[in-house]
Amino acid sequence: MQVHLPPTKTPHEARTSRPTVQKTQAVAIDHMSLGEAWRVYAGHVNVHILGALLCSAVVARLFFGGLSWIDALLVGGIVAFQPLLEWLVHVLLLHWQPRWVLGVTVDFTVSRAHRRHHQDPWHLPTVFIPARTLWQSAVLVVIAWTVLLPGWALPWTAIATTATLGLFYEWLHFLSHTTYRPHSKPLKRIFRYHRLHHFKNENYWLGVTMHQADRLLRTLPSARDVPTSRTARNLGGMSTGDPPTT
Repeated sequence: MQVHLPPTKTPHEARTSRPTVQKTQAVAIDHMSLGEAWRVYAGHVNVHILGALLCSAVVARLFFGGLSWIDALLVGGIVAFQPLLEWLVHVLLLHWQPRWVLGVTVDFTVSRAHRRHHQDPWHLPTVFIPARTLWQSAVLVVIAWTVLLPGWALPWTAIATTATLGLFYEWLHFLSHTTYRPHSKPLKRIFRYHRLHHFKNENYWLGVTMHQADRLLRTLPSARDVPTSRTARNLGGMSTGDPPTT
């Protein structure tokens, strides 16, 4: 693999410069340490959005007080549903293909971004959820939990939990697209499954941070039992997200 090293820096520049998503394109990603990956992640706008949502939700929840076992039950329920949510979003939204409906092409920003992500899985700027989509999702999350849960306190517990899972998702997904080498078995397994999804067959290994739904829905096979897909890098033959011609 051909790599390009960054220009030589002075000792001061080396100490004070902070990696960004754009800068890492000029650096051999084989050399990215966990600390460098964390700095790139922490500097991304998505982390700022989710971090602000999480902090606001925690402050609001503490303001209303009255923490109880119901909060713990709610947190557990949201976490338990997360694997299925990842699976459904991946299948129904991220892998959505443009469709003609009454002469209009129906497509989504996040679906187009995900198709670009599959085209070049190592291109770090395409790893994160599009910021506009994340903003819209954050607003919908606040509205949905406020409508679905009674009172003023419990919705903020749910919002804080959702924001935390969002940060966790973005971190693990980002990290799996660097060549940082994990040491723990669970993290190695997550990396392997996600890379199989990108380079072996896009119809399997659909979880990102959790794979219980893959086990339940039989999309977690042994790699040797699955044929290599011709469209893993070009989802459904729609690499650019252009509308179908027929």
